[in-house]
Amino acid sequence: MAIFTNQATLSYNNTTTTSNIVTGEIIEVLSAAKNAVDDEYRFGDTVTYVVSIVNTGTAAFNNLTITDDLGAYTASGVTRTPLTYVEDSLAYYANGVLQTGATAVAGPSLVISGINVPAGGNAVVIYNAR
Repeated sequence: MAIFTNQATLSYNNTTTTSNIVTGEIIEVLSAAKNAVDDEYRFGDTVTYVVSIVNTGTAAFNNLTITDDLGAYTASGVTRTPLTYVEDSLAYYANGVLQTGATAVAGPSLVISGINVPAGGNAVVIYNAR
């Protein structure tokens, strides 16, 4: 958790005064974890990824975007991306209910957008790469 401080300054008639210092704590209400379904893969296998997002807050988070670099790395000055998104493999659930409306755009990175996480709820995004 992050701690922050805040203080106001008021200026009037060539006089300046400052307020007391307020201290607060930023509490994470949104967390995410990504896991592969299996521990081992061979070249050409399909890898199934599961991204779990949990919202412990009292407000929904709407239209979130997930970006996956699909294992990109740079070698000899060239960026290589060893995985490719498997078209139409995206499934997205909010509080365990299958949802529609999320989109996956494959490129050098995979971009999944349109994810909504209800207040006090969760979203699970599942997709395949090869």
